[in-house]
Amino acid sequence: MKGLLYSSTILFALAIIFRLYHLPGNSFLPIISCLLLFIFAVINSIRKKQIGNLSAFGGWVLFAWSLYILFKYMYWNMGLFILGFSVFFLLVFFLTILYFVVHAKSWSKGVLVVSILGIVYSFVPAFVNCYFFDLNEVINKEYNEINYASWDQYSWFLFQYGKNEEALEANRQAVKACQKAGEENRLPASYVKRIKGTLLMHEKAITGETDIWTGGFIR
Repeated sequence: MKGLLYSSTILFALAIIFRLYHLPGNSFLPIISCLLLFIFAVINSIRKKQIGNLSAFGGWVLFAWSLYILFKYMYWNMGLFILGFSVFFLLVFFLTILYFVVHAKSWSKGVLVVSILGIVYSFVPAFVNCYFFDLNEVINKEYNEINYASWDQYSWFLFQYGKNEEALEANRQAVKACQKAGEENRLPASYVKRIKGTLLMHEKAITGETDIWTGGFIR
């Protein structure tokens, strides 16, 4: 049982390293990590002898936070928002409050740590999340020169936060990266043209020439 918890933690740490270095499998590892926590929560609910003072309820709170973190980490749709917070986050938060009320005298330190991490992470803007993990200049300065997809994502998140000047600059970086990626990786001219067309539409959305950002961000 503890092996599932340790494996999940190690996999997520590896996922972060893989993502920072843009290695294959970086989007697959966090999903497996979350799946292991789900399996742990199920087993911990069924078996009579639980691990330490981690109750069945605590196991599900751990999984709930890991799922929330996974969604934010992967830029997946969080659904509805209320007062700036996603309903997803609010449900997990209130579930956590309920856990600490029910287990006031026997709460788990692991649940506390993961809950704090989840709450802190919820306040990290998407553009900061994107820049740190996908455009980190300390690690990926050279790769950023051809990483047009991440520049476009970064531009989108900046645009969502009303940072239009920064979004426009990120869009320009995406165009440059697309051109260089096409030359270095010998991408088909038709593909490069299509990507540039999408980036042009995004530029028009940022400058206000069009009302809608079409096509989503490039993945």
